[in-house]
Amino acid sequence: MTYQSPYLPTELIMALEQNKTFLLQEIRNSEKENQPAHALMAFLLEHKIHLALVPNEYGGFGLGPVGEMQLIRAATKLDPSLGWIIFQLCGNVGRVLSFSKDSDIKHLMAEQNGHLVFCYQNNFLPGKLSKNKGSYHLSGEWMASLSKYASHFVLPYVAPDQSKRCMIVPQNACSILSTSIGIGLRATSTTQFEISDFPVSNALYDIAAESSNRHFLPFYTAIRAPIKHTAWTLGVGDKIMGIRNKFSLDNTEAHDLFQRAGLAFTKVIEAYEMKLLGTKAQNINISDLYEKTKALHHWLLELAMATYLALPKEAMNPTSPLSCLILDMMTMSHHIELREKTIKTWGQNNSLQTDQLRKHL
Repeated sequence: MTYQSPYLPTELIMALEQNKTFLLQEIRNSEKENQPAHALMAFLLEHKIHLALVPNEYGGFGLGPVGEMQLIRAATKLDPSLGWIIFQLCGNVGRVLSFSKDSDIKHLMAEQNGHLVFCYQNNFLPGKLSKNKGSYHLSGEWMASLSKYASHFVLPYVAPDQSKRCMIVPQNACSILSTSIGIGLRATSTTQFEISDFPVSNALYDIAAESSNRHFLPFYTAIRAPIKHTAWTLGVGDKIMGIRNKFSLDNTEAHDLFQRAGLAFTKVIEAYEMKLLGTKAQNINISDLYEKTKALHHWLLELAMATYLALPKEAMNPTSPLSCLILDMMTMSHHIELREKTIKTWGQNNSLQTDQLRKHL
């Protein structure tokens, strides 16, 4: 029996599809600016896409893992940068608000008219805590997306009692250190930023880095990042298959393999949601999706390069969807969760390509 999630992003995906031309134009404008264009972010905030994972009690959509996957996949199919912006936008707001108590959430929402944009390197890289004249100060350097459009920065640290905590500070409390990171995904404002000797007592909020708000449970009882990475990668696959179909490239075997991967990964996420909702006992470790997604990402990168070589006219156009896709995928290949030995060995003595060359010498 096919699982039907009760939490689907139908309204949000429809908004993206109906405004596709506008969104793609604003992504191109964003790339020129090295940050999300104002019109793009205004659209996403007005349609409450940043609240996709926030419960209904706070005006959000309360999407579960399946809906989250569908939303990010659909956005990435339109454009990988758009998918990454939505990945970060809804993911950061959902995660950080799940740490927060009811009164703080309501205050934050009212303060920003609901338009929250958190910049947060959410693999919990703690800053350095120091004591100065009886008070604690935080310094640190991080890298994350949406830095230039953030309403707040979220800064992790380890308290003296060894508990994991986060400070929420206003946008002007941090210094942005770089224009952008990578040759692709330039629209996402992925940069380094820092804070220096900032008093913890001056933070707007100082909260435990633990999903304790009951309204966010059960969906935030475990990590959700693997779902987002899988969704982005599936959306990239959809994009590649669309390009190959458009130019009538032989696609049967590649399409069949990608379809099998998509169905297999979707079943894992469906089973995970069922487990969280308690509708079916499942022995699911969602972190396993990272390894599956690595394999899919690297296969798609190879397929994208083959497509690039098969379409010289598209390849010679630096603004073609194919050229932009290659740059975005190469940039994403540096993400710690997608790095793999096979890619790290490219150009090395033990790479497959090196072995093939030796056969001709």
